[in-house]
Amino acid sequence: MRKQSTLASLLLFFVTLLSGHSVFADDFVQKGTSESPVPLLAAAATGAHPADKDSALAWYQTGTAYSIGDGVQMDRKKAFYWFKKSASTGFVEAQYRVGNCYEAGFGTAQDYTQAGLWYLKAASQGHARAQYTVGVFYEEGKGDMQDFAESAKWYASAASQGMDAAQYRLGSLYARGLGVEASNSQTARLYTEAAEQGYVHAQAALGKAYMSGHIVPRDYERAFFWNTKAAEQGDNDSRLAVGFALRHGLGVAKNPEKALEWYTLAASEDSPEAWYILGTMYESGEATPADPATAFTFYHKAAEYHHAKAQFSLGMLYEMGRGTEWDREKALYWLEQAASQGLREAQSLLELIESP
Repeated sequence: MRKQSTLASLLLFFVTLLSGHSVFADDFVQKGTSESPVPLLAAAATGAHPADKDSALAWYQTGTAYSIGDGVQMDRKKAFYWFKKSASTGFVEAQYRVGNCYEAGFGTAQDYTQAGLWYLKAASQGHARAQYTVGVFYEEGKGDMQDFAESAKWYASAASQGMDAAQYRLGSLYARGLGVEASNSQTARLYTEAAEQGYVHAQAALGKAYMSGHIVPRDYERAFFWNTKAAEQGDNDSRLAVGFALRHGLGVAKNPEKALEWYTLAASEDSPEAWYILGTMYESGEATPADPATAFTFYHKAAEYHHAKAQFSLGMLYEMGRGTEWDREKALYWLEQAASQGLREAQSLLELIESP
């Protein structure tokens, strides 16, 4: 009699890897029954399952139990051993996990070449996340697999299964003409498919595209719509874009007070651009009572992050003694910092100040 899957849920055992995003937060989540994994371990160790498929599943679940410490003490090496044993039978999910292990150095030495080989095995069986990850490897050159055409092929396979990250990555290749012929229409289609599934990077990309008129015709209302979607998911550049639209009435009714709220939210994520903009609003009294001292604070924070316009504005406050005490030496210092970055206003003012 075929043995039923026994783990109630499998938790994440990796963190997302740097820029590849090939390990997902739900990679180790699987619905099943509420049985303890301990009987599984015994069955796997003794080969109690008569069918190869059942054995492969038991070995895979044993690896999962060791990877998260479910019913046994967590042991990465044992987890890797059981994943690979299961993967050797062709069990697709185990093949993908072995790829994860090699990529992250989980229970074995990190080896991108081996990771790529195991991901390819799973991808060839139609595993969407493996297909996406192979695409990432080919795009980023991991494991000596640099090939944009192959990257596009595997992204397309995952995208055809509805994977939003693959749709976005494939759209990006079309935008840059890498591995495929450049196509704004394909980029827009793929970004939209991913954005409609809630993929924040695609939403942000569409917001920028509609705002700039690059890839798609300029449309401020659609730009505001997609930037808001991305901003609500925490994308900080999109928060700035929403603030800009509200401040200037682009695609939405002008509302400086709401703009100030979005800029303040963006500033909480250590954004020099948001600090600078808040400085301008507090200095001029836009949507808030004029407060040169608060403007000085925001300018100073942004200036220390080499924001040229903030450096110029900070120098001006020092020169005028607004929001701080007058200090010619500090004024010159910050104006020179801005001028060294090519800011013409600072260069011109320095010429006037320093002229005999």
